Amino acid sequence: LNLIDVGCGTGFISEYCTPHNYFGADLPHVIAGCALINYPAHFYKYTDVINDDLEYLKRFDIVLVNALLDVMEEPINILKKILFNSVDWVVIHRQEITENGQTRVIKNPSYGGKTFHSIINRDDFNETISRCGYRIVMERECGFSNWENNGSSFLLKKNRSRAINNLDLKL
Repeated sequence: LNLIDVGCGTGFISEYCTPHNYFGADLPHVIAGCALINYPAHFYKYTDVINDDLEYLKRFDIVLVNALLDVMEEPINILKKILFNSVDWVVIHRQEITENGQTRVIKNPSYGGKTFHSIINRDDFNETISRCGYRIVMERECGFSNWENNGSSFLLKKNRSRAINNLDLKL
C-alpha cells in the first residue's frame, strides 16, 4: 500500500511504516532542512496544504496527517480539503478535541511571528468527517495531560456504497 505523510517534518514516522511504500509531503524548507537530511531514502513532495491543490492525495491508499491539524489556523477547512482528496484511509494523529467548547484557535507568539494551536469541537469534527463520506473506525487517546481529553488520534475509513446511486449513504 502507498502511504503519504502530509506534514512529514523530519520523516521520523517512516520508521514505523515499513510494510507500506512511504512518501512524505511538507513545505520545501522542511523537506530540505529536515526530511532529506534525516531520512534521505524516501520520496518527498513539496506541498503547502493551505494553498496547494491536494488532488495528488488520491494516488495514496493511506493518508497520514501527523501533528498537522493541531497547528493550523483553519483546521476544519484543512480537514475538509484532505478528506475531499483522499480515497480510502486517513489517519489523524494528535488533535485536541473539545466535548463542550467551540472550535477555536489559540495564537501564540513565536520567533517574531506566531503559531497556532487548534481545538476542534467534537460535533464539528464528526459532522465534517461524515459530510466528507468518512467514518471513525478507531480513536485513541494521545496522553497529553495539558489537552482536553488528553488529545486524540483517529483512524478514518471512506464509506463505500453498496446501493444504486449511493442511496444507502444518502439515507
